[in-house]
Amino acid sequence: MKHRIFFKLLAIHLTLSILSLTVLYFITGYLIEQQLHNEKENELRQSAEAIKNELNQMPDELTNGNIRKQLRTFERLNHIQITVIKNEKNTKKLIESGLPQSVSEQIKSILDGQTLIFSGTLESGGQNLLVYGFPFKPRGDNTIAILESVPFADLDILYAALTRNLLFAFGLIALLVTVAIFFVSKQMVNRIHRISTAAEKMAHGQFQERVPVVGTDEIAQLALAFNQMAGQLFQIEKHRTHFISEVAHELRTPLTTLLATLRGFIDGTIEDHEKHEFLDIAFSETTRLGRLVNDLLDLVHFEEKEITFKKVPLHLNALIEEAIQLLNHQAIQHQMRIYTILESNDTFQGDPDRIKQLLINLISNAIEHNEPGTIVTVSLHKMGNLIQLSVSDTGAGIPEEKLHRLFDRFHKSDVSRSRGGSGLGLTICKSIVEFMGGTISVTSTSSGTTFFITLP
Repeated sequence: MKHRIFFKLLAIHLTLSILSLTVLYFITGYLIEQQLHNEKENELRQSAEAIKNELNQMPDELTNGNIRKQLRTFERLNHIQITVIKNEKNTKKLIESGLPQSVSEQIKSILDGQTLIFSGTLESGGQNLLVYGFPFKPRGDNTIAILESVPFADLDILYAALTRNLLFAFGLIALLVTVAIFFVSKQMVNRIHRISTAAEKMAHGQFQERVPVVGTDEIAQLALAFNQMAGQLFQIEKHRTHFISEVAHELRTPLTTLLATLRGFIDGTIEDHEKHEFLDIAFSETTRLGRLVNDLLDLVHFEEKEITFKKVPLHLNALIEEAIQLLNHQAIQHQMRIYTILESNDTFQGDPDRIKQLLINLISNAIEHNEPGTIVTVSLHKMGNLIQLSVSDTGAGIPEEKLHRLFDRFHKSDVSRSRGGSGLGLTICKSIVEFMGGTISVTSTSSGTTFFITLP
């Protein structure tokens, strides 16, 4: 693939370069030809003025012989041909000798007093000439036509020499352009190939692969985007591996307990009076496993955006009372009390099941992670168009360095006070609140911890 792209780029660039240089060559050649033609016309025009001035300065006894003699001098000095035609009689003779009719008409116009530039031949079978003709009237005589001419062959020789040099220059430019295109295309393809190679390695799980970012062009932007994507994939893979490790760790303890209990029953090492106790332990661990599996499923659904939230009118006061009623027995077991401060009874649009799950998780979390005698308070306030719900306790608080990780999966702020939680409850709470467009935060001091939930 690398070489295919390289040769395609090289072929496209070379084709465009050759076409461009070819068009430029012909345009430049045409412009050079026009410039040579214009310069030669200017030279003829200047020499004509010089001839007029010289002839006008000659003495009164100006004769045809003197004129022709003077013109021969100009021919030698300016490398041109000069023809003198005295009258229409001379023109007729030239026509009879093969002078084209179109040229004869031009000569007649010159004898009538016009100055003309034209191309043609002045004799039968003669070569094509660039002719500058002007009238001149000697003193006491009739007007004569003086024709300056240069062969187009001379111009062609000069043009051919210039075009050869131009062709050589364009050939050199084409060579340099080809070399430049070769190296630029090779460098471009190499950069793309590095990205392609890195992508193949990433496809095989090498998420640490990166590509160098050179310059600021589109390929550099592609390399930068690739590195950012690779970094994100690396983090996702790292989190995935960590998540699997954490799930395995959470499953190991209850499974080990269950296996030991079952082995004890099979081996007969558990006495009859101990069986009820061990069955209670097995039931508790099985319940814990079920809770962990359910929490994991909920978390996966949240992360995959597969959760559907209902929006029905409801009263938060009633949901809070229901959640407290469900947890009241648990609170009594842990010698705790739950109070409420409900300052709003407005109707709220939301999913009652998810909000009840949120309340149960937060209140249960406060019960499970605090010592007996702790007071848990659930408050509800109206703040403009927002509703603020808070769950606070009077426990020992959470160390400040652990607060930022409190909503991480499987994070437990104090394992010694945790009573069998999955470590996913607060993560699920955060997901529920964010799905409803709200925010959740936590503050903690040595005199207690408070979770704040703000809902629109």
